[in-house]
Amino acid sequence: MLVVDEIDNDATQISIEDARKRNPAAQSGDWISETLPPFDFGRIAAQSAKQIIVQKVREAERDRNMRNSRTVLAKSSTGSSSALNMAM
Repeated sequence: MLVVDEIDNDATQISIEDARKRNPAAQSGDWISETLPPFDFGRIAAQSAKQIIVQKVREAERDRNMRNSRTVLAKSSTGSSSALNMAM
């Protein structure tokens, strides 16, 4: 949270008086971090989160590969072609 003299946003700012209760050296413009309590995820929730993360990574890899293949295809397809008729 941002230490300020006058609070405009309670969600992102903390008064200098409250900040000095936590850290006596706090000054206006400093950032004070709050520790969050640990989350107790169950086995199923952790497994679901892992599946979502793996899926997002695969999608990102697929998108990157598509962009790379389009670039290679664009580079290889530029040029000129001419027909050559050979009589036999």
